[in-house]
Amino acid sequence: MKKIILLAVFAICSLFTKGQIQTFDSLSFTTEKEAYVQLRGKTKGIYWGKIDSIYVKVYIGNNAVYGNYHLRGNFQINLPIDRKITLEILRKGFYPKRITVNTALPKQEAKPYFLIFDFFMIEKRSLKGLDDFVLDFPTGLVEYNKQKQNFVYAEKYTDKMFKEINKLLEEAEKRERKEKAQAKAEAKN
Repeated sequence: MKKIILLAVFAICSLFTKGQIQTFDSLSFTTEKEAYVQLRGKTKGIYWGKIDSIYVKVYIGNNAVYGNYHLRGNFQINLPIDRKITLEILRKGFYPKRITVNTALPKQEAKPYFLIFDFFMIEKRSLKGLDDFVLDFPTGLVEYNKQKQNFVYAEKYTDKMFKEINKLLEEAEKRERKEKAQAKAEAKN
């Protein structure tokens, strides 16, 4: 009887654990137990405000080490030191948002760091039919800057990516204006 009860408890527990939130233990990926980079993010649409119900994935190298839903669109993840990490934010109907964070830093600077970012996401239908290959790459690269003694965007890479994305958005807006003008002209005829 005791054995049957234990099996029933085990079966019920296993049902509930399948849907549990997955945690990311950044300390298991670093030798610096007192150092990490805490990344806090808010997701927003490029043409409107807050986006909710996102899925965040963290990769170290090519290995996915974390994946979790964040219902409110905000998240907080502690990233380990001395790793190259890619963060991917996913939501149905939007292009994935990716950034790379290089958490390498001088040993004497090892301590907790805090980064707060707004992640702007682009809806797929707004760029339909355009060459959107640039959105397959991380839109930003974050790394430690010795002069600023903090983690900042790598300006050259990030500026280049933002210029490419802005060109794409301008092309989409130009196309939309043209289509509206064409529809207006056809409506008059």
